[in-house]
Amino acid sequence: MKNKKKLGLVLPVVLLLIAIPVVLIGIYGGAAHKASIKSSDFANIFNLSGPPNLPNSWQISSIEKYDDGFTAPSVTIFYKNNVSLTLSRSELIYPKMQKEQISIGDNSVNLYTNKEEQVYVVKYGDLFYAFKFQTPNKNEVEDFIKTLR
Repeated sequence: MKNKKKLGLVLPVVLLLIAIPVVLIGIYGGAAHKASIKSSDFANIFNLSGPPNLPNSWQISSIEKYDDGFTAPSVTIFYKNNVSLTLSRSELIYPKMQKEQISIGDNSVNLYTNKEEQVYVVKYGDLFYAFKFQTPNKNEVEDFIKTLR
């Protein structure tokens, strides 16, 4: 009988200890792991000897770093032409989108699509580049990918 009473007290405490972090993660999501950065920070984030190859003619709106301490950090550059470019050392996948393997120039590219947008994922050097865009920006993105050799 005493063991049932102890179990009755311990179980709610254990569940509470599990529930608190789950609720906090649900409320704050990944926001706690995002930070605005400058393009000059890329080399340090990815341990590169120089800056990554980026579209020079596209104007940058903002840059965010995401680092949860578990997965490889990523950087997303938001451009004023409504294209976002995410860079990471880990392959970037989009499980809720349809995937197809295509070629653009000399590059093998994973194309992810849904009704609203497209994502091209290509590996160049040590980084994966994921371009998220809507159909009107397709030619701009493809032209840049062709320069990655």
